[in-house]
Amino acid sequence: LNEEPNLKIEESEFVIAAYGDGGSTDGESYFSVANYDSVGQKVSVTEGKFVGFVINSLFLQEGHAEINFKVFEWKGNYADTVKEDPIYYTAIEAETGGPGDHPDYRIDFGKAFAEGEYLVLFESEDGLCLWSHGKKAGITSFMDGQEYTHGTFKLSYIVDIYAELDTEPETEI
Repeated sequence: LNEEPNLKIEESEFVIAAYGDGGSTDGESYFSVANYDSVGQKVSVTEGKFVGFVINSLFLQEGHAEINFKVFEWKGNYADTVKEDPIYYTAIEAETGGPGDHPDYRIDFGKAFAEGEYLVLFESEDGLCLWSHGKKAGITSFMDGQEYTHGTFKLSYIVDIYAELDTEPETEI
């Protein structure tokens, strides 16, 4: 359960695991996003520009899912954060080789955001599941706007130490 992301990346990029060691304290191994309005994770980007995100070991129950993925600048609490428009949004048609195939899935923003705190949200009516892991300092997970206190989700973020800032928000939702 304590594995690091294994992705081909540029020399200036680093993949930072946003999940803790071992299993969650409630014994859950994964959560179906379809059971919630949204599932999210707050991350603190401290070195480099925030350029992408990774769903580690993508788990799609049927081998495909449509996923709405949003990134918000953190505004001090969850409610105030999601009142704002996301700074990045994309709809993803994700596919895997089937229920037993769990590849790492990379989302490139095509822009670079400054160091800071961000909330990423996933919404999906399909069989997208996020693996549950132990807690990690500086990372907070949410389900339907409520903090998930038993652990984190198996997600990572990508930073690029040489990227130039491009913070023009995505406007189409």
